[in-house]
Amino acid sequence: MYPVHQLDCTTKFRFQDHEPADGDNNHVYSWNPCYPFVEKSLNDTSGCLSVASCRVNKKATEFEDIGIQNGATFGHFDNGNLSLTYKSRDQKRTTVLSLYCDQVQEESTLRAVGDMGGFFWLQLRSKYSCPQNESTIRQYPGSELLFGAAVLANMTEEPHIPTMPTPGSVTVNPKPNPAPNLHYITFLLSGILITSFLILLVLVGRLFWRALRRDPYPRYSLVPDEDILENKIY
Repeated sequence: MYPVHQLDCTTKFRFQDHEPADGDNNHVYSWNPCYPFVEKSLNDTSGCLSVASCRVNKKATEFEDIGIQNGATFGHFDNGNLSLTYKSRDQKRTTVLSLYCDQVQEESTLRAVGDMGGFFWLQLRSKYSCPQNESTIRQYPGSELLFGAAVLANMTEEPHIPTMPTPGSVTVNPKPNPAPNLHYITFLLSGILITSFLILLVLVGRLFWRALRRDPYPRYSLVPDEDILENKIY
């Protein structure tokens, strides 16, 4: 990791203000190997002072210490990838740096994944992340890096990178229609049939009642009780 650093880290650092891949448009991340750095606003007495990693809001008004060099821990995941774990000075925030070996890449690159909930995730792809023979490792004076297992609640599996939609496009998944309730449909159809039958019954009843009240012989007069001819005077 030593060749990646920059000596003048009080004013400059190796990886500065990288936008995260988790979709957070309000923050950027900075990181420097081996040497601590300072990132803060002008005339500000707080901010990221002597840190290994810093999170900054886009307005550059808030600087959050998310890991210092002292007490950094080397570890590895089950897939063999090495990692560096940093704790903030107040021990409240954690940064995990995954180290990806790329022997053909001359320029080291940093990718900020972002806030994973319990920790912040950074990824370094570099030829200096590749394991070497012990005889080729240079002793770095003053380094307080500790070798040991990864922290973060004994995490052994490397976290998954969040999948983000392509910039400028919106991914919309259609909401599945709920399965129809057979009992509800049966009850509804039965109600419609019963209502229709009752309406039909009422109409037939009214027609029948009107038919009963109608005069069956409207063009004929009733025969009188007395014989009109007998009372007629000739």
